[in-house]
Amino acid sequence: MKKILFIASFLATGVLLAQSTTPAPISIVKDGISSVGRTPIDCADCTVDQLSGKVMAVNPGENKVNIEQMGFDNAAVGHQNGGTGNGSMIYQNGTYNSSRVTQYGNDNRGFVTQYGEGNSSDSYQAGNGNYSDQNALGTDNSARIAQVGNGNAATQNQTGMSNAASASQGAVGNISVQNQNGEYNSAEVVQLGFDNQAQQNQVGSLNFANAYQTGASNVSVQNQETEDDGCNFSTTNQVGDANKSCVDQFAGAGGINCSLVNQFGEGNSAVVDQNAINAANNSCVLQVGVMNKAQVIQGK
Repeated sequence: MKKILFIASFLATGVLLAQSTTPAPISIVKDGISSVGRTPIDCADCTVDQLSGKVMAVNPGENKVNIEQMGFDNAAVGHQNGGTGNGSMIYQNGTYNSSRVTQYGNDNRGFVTQYGEGNSSDSYQAGNGNYSDQNALGTDNSARIAQVGNGNAATQNQTGMSNAASASQGAVGNISVQNQNGEYNSAEVVQLGFDNQAQQNQVGSLNFANAYQTGASNVSVQNQETEDDGCNFSTTNQVGDANKSCVDQFAGAGGINCSLVNQFGEGNSAVVDQNAINAANNSCVLQVGVMNKAQVIQGK
């Protein structure tokens, strides 16, 4: 009963929007056959550049922070202000760990690795060429990254239960990748600017993914896979022109897929691919503007 109520409220947003505006035509395809008698359109060629991994080399005269903690109730703060080529690295193993990385300047990079329960990490970077990496293994993990500037990149990897990850990026050419494996996953990314890329990958029993992008030529990719009787929920909101959205969902027996995509602007494209084993697929695509394309594929 809770699943049914949640689906109704989840899709209500798209229904209300559709009533107050004029959405673009949607081509719904099942088993290779278009419901409107048209050839399935080829749109939303979504590709997200993959980050090469963490590298930390600090030249003489530049700043460097390295913190390692083991036990419980650990707290670590790495603060760097000004200069170029700054680096920060925090490692925590235990319970109720918290870390904060704050960097101002150019060519900054920060890494956080946490093992245990009740972990939380917060990274803030401002400037050009920043890079942040956060990894957590355990339960009740929380990670947040905020970046302002050009050429920023963020990666968040979480494994365990009750994981939550959020990333906020501004300016141009940013990349955000969030990977979660476990139960009760929640991921959110907010990007403001142009030519930004966001990818959210979730594997578990209850997945929630939300992406918001404003600007032009942005790309959003959401991949979700749940076990039997699990639920996938994804929301994508894009405001601007020439944006692309790709949603791929798979649910095991008795599972539920729910996808909501809203695009406002010109030349936007969206693809939703849902597969469920004796389960339910729910998709709502709203496009407001001209020269937009959408394709929804549902299979069992």
